[in-house]
Amino acid sequence: MGETNVTKRKVVAMSILNLALVILVALQIAFFPTIARYVKQESDKIVATYTSLYMSSDGEGKVVSVEGGLGHLNLKLMNYQGDKVTQRDIIYSISTPTTFYDKNAKPIGNVETYLSESAENQLHVLDVWGEPQVVGRDTYKYTQSVILNDGETAENNKTSEPDYKFGYEKLNNSAVGKIHNILLKFERSKDVAAFTGTEDVSIVVQLTEPYIEVFIINVSISDKLIVFSNVETLVYETTFQRLYIQSADLYSHYKDTKESLRTYNKRGDTSANPAKVKIAPRAILINVRWDNFYFDINCLKQYHLPNDNLPGNNIDINNLDISKPYVKSLVIANKTLEMYVPQGSNFYLDFLPIDKTKLAKVDINVQVAIISGSDAATYDIYDEQYAGYGQTITYANVTEKYMNLISYTQITE
Repeated sequence: MGETNVTKRKVVAMSILNLALVILVALQIAFFPTIARYVKQESDKIVATYTSLYMSSDGEGKVVSVEGGLGHLNLKLMNYQGDKVTQRDIIYSISTPTTFYDKNAKPIGNVETYLSESAENQLHVLDVWGEPQVVGRDTYKYTQSVILNDGETAENNKTSEPDYKFGYEKLNNSAVGKIHNILLKFERSKDVAAFTGTEDVSIVVQLTEPYIEVFIINVSISDKLIVFSNVETLVYETTFQRLYIQSADLYSHYKDTKESLRTYNKRGDTSANPAKVKIAPRAILINVRWDNFYFDINCLKQYHLPNDNLPGNNIDINNLDISKPYVKSLVIANKTLEMYVPQGSNFYLDFLPIDKTKLAKVDINVQVAIISGSDAATYDIYDEQYAGYGQTITYANVTEKYMNLISYTQITE
């Protein structure tokens, strides 16, 4: 009998406990509803998707050859990078930036004063996130305008300049890659007489779709048809002197509103009405000579070698593959290299110093194709006569029209 009463008391106690728990849960839900909602929110997923933007150009590193402060550049814009294509419409414009910023994204008042204060000061434009992106220090000196763009024109302009469109076309799981061929005009808006050498300028492509962004292309401005520069570079932990060679994209030069070849007086003609000659849009011929250097022949493997149908007297040099230079001859014993450099080239040659306690140098001779009257084009020295290079050097007791591009002695301890 006693055991029965104990059992009953346990049952009643459990019932009371269960009831209390039910009441507690009910009160919790009634007075703290956010707890229930919080649990529900944890099970939800908010997904945001963004269009991957792929864009590329062949303009990076090209040279714009100017005359009288005016020059032109052909380039391509693509809506893809490699095998990745943007799967949305791209709408863009090309115009000269009107406002430049410092590295902290603050607008620059007087650009010339700002740049003169320090060689470290750089010009910037802002991207979609308001982050500063570096542009060439001489960009502010030039006005850029589109002369030709074979791309589709956007229906509704979102900028003050013409807007162009890469229309999205689906292709399986990707999209159709497209190319826009563009001709840009560069006019030096600052003092033309102040132009003294190669200048660094950026082309700023302003995108408004699929979202606001900037795409920057860096080019060089020069009054020469071919320019040179050299830097030290590490190749497999070995320091080489690297000679960069870039040629202008248009040898036939635009003047005013119509195209014409560059015209000069015929060499040696001192008459009252001197005969005229023109520079033909053919490959430039360079002769490279070096001393106290090993020439890295491996850097030639990506170019046309002499057995690659080298253009000669029986081949029309206008029909060159302009994607890369042609090696005419290489004589290591004589330390000489001859190359045809097509327009729009951008490449380099590497040289390794032999004896760092002795003078090491690289000299170069440049020749351009000249048309005289109705005659066929012949090569002549690209010197002051054709607004080229005027430097001369003495080599083996003979003074020649060679430029000294690399000349230094590096004494190590």
